[in-house]
Amino acid sequence: MRMLARLAKRSGLKGLFVDDEDYHKQHQFSRRPGELPPKELAALVRRRARETFGPAFEEYPEMTVFFFRFFSASPAYAGSADPLAASVARGDLWPSFLNGILDVLPSAAKLVDGYEESYEFDSLRNDYLKGYVVARSRLLNLADGAGNRRKYRAQVSCSQAIYLDMYCNREGVRYYSAPFAGSRFGHLAANLGQITHAADEYVWLYGESRQWV
Repeated sequence: MRMLARLAKRSGLKGLFVDDEDYHKQHQFSRRPGELPPKELAALVRRRARETFGPAFEEYPEMTVFFFRFFSASPAYAGSADPLAASVARGDLWPSFLNGILDVLPSAAKLVDGYEESYEFDSLRNDYLKGYVVARSRLLNLADGAGNRRKYRAQVSCSQAIYLDMYCNREGVRYYSAPFAGSRFGHLAANLGQITHAADEYVWLYGESRQWV
C-alpha cells in the first residue's frame, strides 16, 4: 500500500480505488468458527487497517481513496443502538476495518463512498435522493467515536453509480431499466439528472456488456 500510494502521488494521480467485493469467496471480512472472540477479532481487524493504510497516508497524505462501497456496504446496522457492536456480533468485520482507516485518516485526505448498490436505483422512485440521505445521516452511526464521526462528516464524500448495462440489457434480467420519456436513453438521462444532485462530488459509471463507447 505504501508503494501504491507513492506510485499514485509520483504519477500525478488523485489517489486509489478500493473494491472490496469478495470475488473468490474468501470471506476475508467475516468471522469464521474457531477464530478469536468477536470483539478481540474486530480490534485486530481495526489494527490491521491502521497498519495497512497508515503507511499509504504517510506517502500521500492528501490523496483521495475511492471505495466502491464504504459504510454503504453495511446499511442494515445503521438503525441499531450500537451499530458497530451489532456488526461485530454478526461477524461482519468490514465496519471495523473502515474505522481503522478513519483512525489514521489525515486531515488533508478524502474518502469516497461509491455506494455501489445504487446500480439498481431509479430516479422515478427518488432512490438517489433517498440514498444520499442514508449516506449523510444514518451511515454516520457506523463511525466509532467522536473523532471518527467528525472525520466522516468532513472527509467522507457521498458518491453514487450508474450501471450502464441497465440501459442495454434485455428485458427480464435483474439489471434492466425500461424506456422512459420515449426511450431507454430517456431513462438514463432522467437518472443522470437526479444522481448529479445526490452526490457530493463524484458520479461514477460502470459497464460490462461492451455495448458502450
